[in-house]
Amino acid sequence: MISFFILYIAAVFLSSFVLKKYYLNNIVAVLCMIFTCSELFYGAYQTFVNGYYVSATAYNRYATTQEQAVQDLHTLDDSLFYRTEQTSSWRTNADHFQGNFNEGLAYGYMPLSSYSSTYNSNIMAFYNKCGYSVYRLLITWCEPILSSDSLLGIKYILGDFTQSGYEKVNDTGYNNKNIYKNPYALELGYKTSDDISSEIHADNIFEYQNALLSRIVGHLVQCYKTCTAEKTKNNDGYSWTVTSPEQDSVLYGYCNYTSGNDLKLYIDGNLRTKYSIWSAYKTFQVGDGNTPAHIVQLKGTLQRSREIDGVFYYLDMQEFRDVMREISQNQVTTFDLQDKYIKCEYTAQSDELLLLTIPYDDGWTAYVNGEKVEAYKLQDIFTGIRVTSGINTIEMKYTLPGFKIGVIFSCLGVIVYSLTCFFLFKKQRHF
Repeated sequence: MISFFILYIAAVFLSSFVLKKYYLNNIVAVLCMIFTCSELFYGAYQTFVNGYYVSATAYNRYATTQEQAVQDLHTLDDSLFYRTEQTSSWRTNADHFQGNFNEGLAYGYMPLSSYSSTYNSNIMAFYNKCGYSVYRLLITWCEPILSSDSLLGIKYILGDFTQSGYEKVNDTGYNNKNIYKNPYALELGYKTSDDISSEIHADNIFEYQNALLSRIVGHLVQCYKTCTAEKTKNNDGYSWTVTSPEQDSVLYGYCNYTSGNDLKLYIDGNLRTKYSIWSAYKTFQVGDGNTPAHIVQLKGTLQRSREIDGVFYYLDMQEFRDVMREISQNQVTTFDLQDKYIKCEYTAQSDELLLLTIPYDDGWTAYVNGEKVEAYKLQDIFTGIRVTSGINTIEMKYTLPGFKIGVIFSCLGVIVYSLTCFFLFKKQRHF
């Protein structure tokens, strides 16, 4: 409302200028300044009162520790490409709901999750298919999904609870988080079969990941397998007794139709997160496969009549290792990684298709050994590049779509504005 009023005053100011009522100029300018400053101060006050309700000292302590964690991570691994994520942030509350997804930007590591008003819808859809987010309009990462993490190059996690499938690097405790390493994380790009080009239809997120892995390696794989789960409905929610395969595996699950209820997720009696809100994440780790059974509970208030279903699978680690070993034998080596420029090298045994985990965008231009080549969209998100037998130097250069046209129109606007000012000035002198 205030912004609209400022625009109205600005319009009055322009009209007074044109009508040569010069005595209004200073008054209007002062009013514009007063209303603008008032809105800015009021907005800042509301932001800090409603959003940042703890002390500045506590935040500075958190920020300093987080910076140290990222610095130690870079010291630990100076590779050009790997992604990093975390299971809690500065805004994580008592229900272990992570409400801040831009700390990678703030502290200088490369995450998957982000919070913005201008999302890439293809990225959001892919994250939803993989099981990272419930809502299709969010790009969130809150818990590891080992197969998807590995394909996307998530190599390290700052985690505040045990990350099954990851290796704990240290016990330093950065804001109650330790560094965990994913030994299966892949490089920026790797060989894929031509099957990756066709659309995947799957019954659930685990079957989707089975299909995705199968398309990449070019033959059927079944890394995720179903778990037996016995459901019980209670007055305060639901519980599932999930039977473990009692082998080297990681158990995962998610629940459908929870939105609109007030439910918290508990794994073996321990609070994991507030699960039923629109911005919650979807897939959670149940535990490892060595324990005979795990108890998954949704506890709280049921406000919707629709029955909630649980879907539980386990990741067969032996089969998963075999698949990742097969993929990792044909990876690129990254030599340069910047915001608008990527350079990597790949040695092909024959004519092959590479999958780069860079979101496909019309602004990217691809070159192989200095020659411009076509970039393909794979699974509506990845960038595909065809290479020939031998050593291939791959370069990707980015230009903002519409940038040149925008510059031309901006220049035309400046010219029109300058001419308008010139003729108004000339008209005033004439009178």
